[in-house]
Amino acid sequence: MNFYPIDLKTWPRAQMFYYFSQMAPTGYSLTVSSNSFRKRWMLLIQKPFDL
Repeated sequence: MNFYPIDLKTWPRAQMFYYFSQMAPTGYSLTVSSNSFRKRWMLLIQKPFDL
């Protein structure tokens, strides 16, 4: 797959691209549930590696 730079001066959708990339940027968020107690407990009881 090849990618080519777009000339924003001649591209018909340049105005829409500008609006959505600069004037109204979008963001995403993600929420997950996690049992942090178990993870923390596992970190606390880990023994260091013997070298």
